[in-house]
Amino acid sequence: MMFFVACGGGESGSSESEDQAVDESASMAGMKELSLVEHGMDISIMVPDENTGIAEVIATDWSVEIRVGEGFMISVSIGEGDLALLKSDLEEDLVYKSEILEETESYIVYKREIENSGMEPEHHFFYIADIDGDQYDVQNLKDVTYSKEAIDRMLASAKSIKAVPES
Repeated sequence: MMFFVACGGGESGSSESEDQAVDESASMAGMKELSLVEHGMDISIMVPDENTGIAEVIATDWSVEIRVGEGFMISVSIGEGDLALLKSDLEEDLVYKSEILEETESYIVYKREIENSGMEPEHHFFYIADIDGDQYDVQNLKDVTYSKEAIDRMLASAKSIKAVPES
């Protein structure tokens, strides 16, 4: 649960930071915190709550996969992800035509499609989080075709990664 407390001079309207706090709170509606400590990662991440489905957490040799319902499937790994290399791979792909929809220093959201195939475009994201000097890479699982809205929700989840305090 998140609470926001503001102190101010009673000015009407909202500031940009207040708008951002409201946007972040709205994007976390229907989400709950999931610790990945038992999977060797000293972090937690917000994932959809039970109204979407039961969180299935699967540890693999190189990552932790989190699946909730049919439209939320991400992989979290301790990584060395490279956004420049991903962009290069997308540009050089001979099968898929790719379009970068959003890009920052920490993530890329992109769309891939096989032209004239009649297949629905695929939306994907790759996010890099630096938490206390450790890099974590988060991306959607590739075995499902996601809408842009589903990718946006998974990206909001990825951006919620935070360190879990040592007990």
